[in-house]
Amino acid sequence: MRIRDGQVVGEGLSRVVLSRDPTAHAEMEAIRDAAKRLGTRDLRGCELYSTSRPCKMCETAAYWAGV
Repeated sequence: MRIRDGQVVGEGLSRVVLSRDPTAHAEMEAIRDAAKRLGTRDLRGCELYSTSRPCKMCETAAYWAGV
């Protein structure tokens, strides 16, 4: 889940098996959803919430998104 100013701006569930996409982790889906909703790749000011520590791929994606 991605939060900005107390509002949810993106959500994601793991879709790795469903979509047959090894990059469709819940964190990646939340980043994609937030970018789409906000109309920007710059997600500075957002916070990422996860039920477990994100993998290196997801951590890197959050870094590049400005989280």
